Parts: sequence; C-alpha cells; structure tokens
Amino acid sequence: MEQETNYDNQPGASEQEAKELIRHLNQGESIYFDVDQYEGYIDFFIQKDQLSNALRINEYAIKQHESSVSLWIKKSQIIFNLGRINEAIELAQHCLMFEPTNAELYYLIGTGYLNNNNTSKAKSYFDQALTCESEHIDEILFNIGYAYEQVFDYESAITFFRGAIRKNNQNINAIYDLAYCYDKIENYKKAVWAYKHYLEIDPYNTSVWFNLGIALNHLEKADEALEAYDYALAINEKHTSALFNKANILANQLNYDDAIEAYKAYLELDPESDEAYCYLADCFFNKRDYESAIHTYKEAIKINAENDSAWYGGALILLLTEEYDQCMTFLKQTVKINPDISDYWISIGKVALMLNHYEEGEYAFEKAIFLTPKEPEVWAEMAAFYHHYDQTAMAVDTLKRSSAFIQNDAELCYALAGYAFIDSQYNYGYKYLERAISIDRNAIDNLFFELFPEMEKLEQVKEVMQNHNIKHLIATKH
Repeated sequence: MEQETNYDNQPGASEQEAKELIRHLNQGESIYFDVDQYEGYIDFFIQKDQLSNALRINEYAIKQHESSVSLWIKKSQIIFNLGRINEAIELAQHCLMFEPTNAELYYLIGTGYLNNNNTSKAKSYFDQALTCESEHIDEILFNIGYAYEQVFDYESAITFFRGAIRKNNQNINAIYDLAYCYDKIENYKKAVWAYKHYLEIDPYNTSVWFNLGIALNHLEKADEALEAYDYALAINEKHTSALFNKANILANQLNYDDAIEAYKAYLELDPESDEAYCYLADCFFNKRDYESAIHTYKEAIKINAENDSAWYGGALILLLTEEYDQCMTFLKQTVKINPDISDYWISIGKVALMLNHYEEGEYAFEKAIFLTPKEPEVWAEMAAFYHHYDQTAMAVDTLKRSSAFIQNDAELCYALAGYAFIDSQYNYGYKYLERAISIDRNAIDNLFFELFPEMEKLEQVKEVMQNHNIKHLIATKH
C-alpha cells in the first residue's frame, strides 16, 4: 500500500521540507507537486551542491510532468554539473526542439563543447545564445565569459566580461571576474582598475579590498596596498589574510615595529601558524633583539617541529652569539628536514670550521657544491675552508673545478689567483689574475687585495698591474 503525501508548498523549499521529501522518496511513498514546487526543491539541492539529490527529485518530477520542458532543461544542467557532458549536450539539443529561442540551452551546449575542447562549435552556440536574448544580454555575456574562465582561457573570458560591462556597467559579477582574470594573466594595472570600479558600486566588500591590495603590491605600490588592506580590516578586523599581508609589507619596508604588532594581531587569530611566528622572529632578528627572536623561532618549532626555516633562523642567531655547539645542533636539524637547501650546508661548513670539525665541514661544502654548482659563493667558501687549514693547494684545485660550471666570474678568478700565488703556482696566479682584471678591473681592491694584502708586494702581481696600467691602485694600499 502506497501512502500519498501532499505539501502546501511554494517554490523555494526550506531545509526541513527538502529533507522530508527525500525521506518520503527513500520510503517509496507516492508524492505529487506541481512543476514550480519540484523546481523549488531541485534548486535547493543544487544550491547545497547535493546534485545527486537534485537529480533524483528531477527524475521523479519528470515521471509526473513528462511534457515539462523546464524540468528536462533542469536535468540537462544537473547532469552537466555531474560531469556527464555529452549526455547533457544531447539532452539540451533535444530541448531546443521545443524551445528554439532559449538562450540558456545554447549557452549550456556551448559550454559543453568548450569543455570538450571543441572551441568552434562552442563559439557557434554561444553566438546563437546572444541572438536569442536581448533584455539580459549582459548576463549571457557574463555566463559565456565564465565558461571560458573555467577552462582557463582568460583572454577570451576578459572579452566577454568587458562586453557584459559595456552593456551594464553595474554588473558586479562581471566586474569582479574581469578583475580576477586580469590577475591571472598578471595584468595587475587593469586588475586594479577593475577592483576599484567594483568598489565604486560596493565599497564594503572585504574580499575586493583584499584582492586590490594584492594587485597593488604586485605593482610595487606598497603604501596603496597597505591602505587597501586597512580598508579590508576596517570592514572585518578578523580578516587574517589581510593582517598577514599587511605585516609582510611593513616588514619589507623595514618598519619592524609596526610589522611586529601586525604579526602579533594575526597570531591572536591564528595562534597555530608557525609561519607567522617565523616572520615575527625575523623582525626581532632584524631589530637585533636576538633574545626575542630565538624565543619566537622556538615557538614556531613547538607548533611545527618540521619547520626548517625556524630551525635555520634560530641557528643564525646562535651563530651570531657564538654558541657554536648549539648552532650546529639546529643546523643539523634543518638538513634532516630539508637536505636540498645549499645555504644550510654552507652554514654547517662555516660552523664546522669554528668548531674545528674538518671532515664535517668538508662534507658540508661538497654537499652544497653538489646542490648548487653554479653558485660562486659555494666554491669561494670551500676554498677559504681549505686555506684556513693551510691546504692552499686544495683551495686552488677546488676553484679550478669550479670552471667546469662557472666561467668568467671575477670573484673566483681573483681568489684562484691569490691562492695560486700563495701556493707558489705562479703561472696559474699570473693567468687568473690577468683573467680577473679583464672581467672586472674595478673589483681588484675588494676581491683581491682585501683578501690577500700580501699580494701587493709580489713581483708577479706588480707586473700584471703595470701591464694593465692600474699602478694607482697599488699606491692607495697601505
């Protein structure tokens, strides 16, 4: 025996009514509504993104109202959103036989073809959609633009969004998506224009102020970006992303005091952000408040022991305060977490030198060279490491190896010349000093004489200097 249920419903269903309907369907009860009422329930589940429930009601409604084209159109939209694109196209084309001027159907079919990468057919159906609609042409243009946006064709999307705005310069959805697409193609100047146009219509939209701040920051207009973030925060003081970005800009402007306050405000809202603690610690570090900095890095580590940046920041402070053993402990943790950062290994090499851990230092520099063989600093540091241990021949060999990866680097050539002269490899010294001068003669003071002041008295060096007519540089050295 089937129980028939009726509701005195109007289009647009409440959550309780919608759940009650599903319950009756699950129990196999007979239910009857008119088309508008069914569409109210269908729309409710579509808005809740419960498409399977929407389709179930839709198909049940069609059994009662088989001639209702609007229900068939609803079904085509639902199965499209469920990813059954070809089936949706076929059904929508069938519906066109009954409603040949329905712009929504042409749009749906065009979107289906666009998702299937058939751009020519998509364009054809989009064009027909535009010929069917005149009163709300801006909405059709927006919808077509949105279809292109969803397949990442931002240039085409922009064309239609601009068309929608020309028809209706108050179409706020088109303005917002236009700005978004300009953001995606990195045309930040036009994105700023679009966001500002939006704010002329709706000045209290927090997200738009926030997005405007990002676009302005990309244009290196930091002060204007800060102002945009402040407007976002004035509307919603708990907008964490605006607070975070504001703090970052202040830190980049070296305004560490205000940045610290902003990071602290952020952490009140998101106390588990190890990233924010790291940035806050960086501010303390740059203010040379090392006690606060190390404490804050440790707070980040408490939250996330796998945060290698926090371990490394703490290590740098311990290096500055000459706490080398503890510094090495922190550095070993950084490479345990992330062994692919060359700077971490360079720092281990430097601290190993301080601790007189030769093998550990040598291994660290070799590891850094393996990771970044085209980085001159790594080779220079390893050569200095060998020179410190009076292994100058090893320093020369290290810098010779670098030539396989780096050519015509003045710093390395000056260093190789200096170490070669110290090791009595005069031919190499002469050769590489000549090469270094030819690369950057003006760097000879900083890159050669400051590192090797004893070279000034060497006859071979004097000869090279005379050959290049730079005697006056020698005279300025004492």
